[in-house]
Amino acid sequence: MNTQKGFTLVELMVVLVIIGILATLAIPKFLTVSDKAKASEVPTVAKNWETLQASYVIEKAACGINTAIGFKEPTSDWWTYSTTATVFTATSKKALGDCAAGKTLTSTCAASGYEATFTHAGDASCRALLPSF
Repeated sequence: MNTQKGFTLVELMVVLVIIGILATLAIPKFLTVSDKAKASEVPTVAKNWETLQASYVIEKAACGINTAIGFKEPTSDWWTYSTTATVFTATSKKALGDCAAGKTLTSTCAASGYEATFTHAGDASCRALLPSF
C-alpha cells in the first residue's frame, strides 16, 4: 500500500499557471488605479483655489492673487502647481498612465460683478484620469 502524501509536479505546475494568469490580469488594473489616485489630488487643490477665489470675488468683484485670497501652492511628488490672479495650473511631473510628464490642467477664474465662474481645460489624456475635472 502506498502511503506517501504530497502534491505531484503536475498539480504544482497547474497552480503556478493559475497564479500567473491572475497576476497578468491584476497588475495592469492596479497600475491604472494607482495613476488615478496620484492624479486625484488635482481636483482637490483646484477646488480649494476656486473656493478661495469665489469668496474673494464676492468681496472685491475681481479674482485675487494667492496672498490676497489666502492660497498657498502645495508641494507634490506628482504635480507642480502655479497660479496667477486668474489661472490655476497643475503640471504633471511624471507620466501617469497616458498623461505624459509636462502636461497641464488649468482652472480659469472669471469675475462678473460679484459672481465667479471657473472654466477647466487641459490635456485630454490627463483629463481622462479625472472625470470630475
